[in-house]
Amino acid sequence: MRKFSQICEDLPPILQAEPPADREHTQAVHLRASDCHPGWEDDIAQIMEEGNLQCKLADLDRLEAAAKESTDPAWRPSGVPERDLCSFVMPYYQQQRQYLRRELKKLQKENAALSQRVLAGRERISQSEQRIAAGVAEWRASSSMLEAFGSLSPLQNFNHL
Repeated sequence: MRKFSQICEDLPPILQAEPPADREHTQAVHLRASDCHPGWEDDIAQIMEEGNLQCKLADLDRLEAAAKESTDPAWRPSGVPERDLCSFVMPYYQQQRQYLRRELKKLQKENAALSQRVLAGRERISQSEQRIAAGVAEWRASSSMLEAFGSLSPLQNFNHL
């Protein structure tokens, strides 16, 4: 049985020469290929059995059918793992960054609103403290007036006599 390498040795001259000029050489290649043909079938059958190739081919057919339905171009690796990883991960990170920025803006708005409420509450507390201080001052003034009126009481005046 002839080997594949022997057939490969015969192919370059065929490809370089014009087909009508080199018929004998072409016929020799065909004879060698026909001799190897049963061996190829055995090799292909063995590969299909060992690698569960039939399932893999069915999966490949399914993927091919799905690819025909899709209008988007299929992703292909560039050969540079860093670039491939970045092309896959960067859109996700950009989405996360946009999401986090939106959430940050929401939190900043909420924080600003809470800050305004805190300032308004502090202002109300300050006004309440001022009203309380004014009330205490009024009470002390009225208390001192009552004491002054209390000294005019007839009982105290009669006790001194």
